[in-house]
Amino acid sequence: MIEIKSKDLTKEYLSRHSPGNPILLCTAALRIRRVLEDASYQNLNLNLALSRILTEDVGKVKGTNISLLVRQIVEDVVGPVLLDNFEMLFDPRYQLDVIRLFVELSRKKQLAVVCSDYITGERFKYSEPQYNDYHVYDLTRYTVFCVR
Repeated sequence: MIEIKSKDLTKEYLSRHSPGNPILLCTAALRIRRVLEDASYQNLNLNLALSRILTEDVGKVKGTNISLLVRQIVEDVVGPVLLDNFEMLFDPRYQLDVIRLFVELSRKKQLAVVCSDYITGERFKYSEPQYNDYHVYDLTRYTVFCVR
């Protein structure tokens, strides 16, 4: 995990940031969203896009690899992606390493992920231990940029 101070995240920095490493927004600062919008990052509500596909034809998508659907959704966006609302990915039926998926997605497209609610220190935590969708990731095990 590589930390970036929020004041250092600029449109120029983003133009030099090459695909391959996702940017995790570890802060909810509105300024960061504005910088990403100025750099032409496209907002993607992944839960909405994924749920539309999954409800269109349940028989068609039954047994479909969710990570492949997510890749297709992200690849269909023109330009760099600002990914938000991705909680569906933690569904235990999908058995995904969500951070690894973000890394893989970022290899083909510049990717920033809104996740300030889930990051504390060097850990990404979703849900609570008593729930089936509970996940904890040690971010030091991934090559990600964390904007604080």
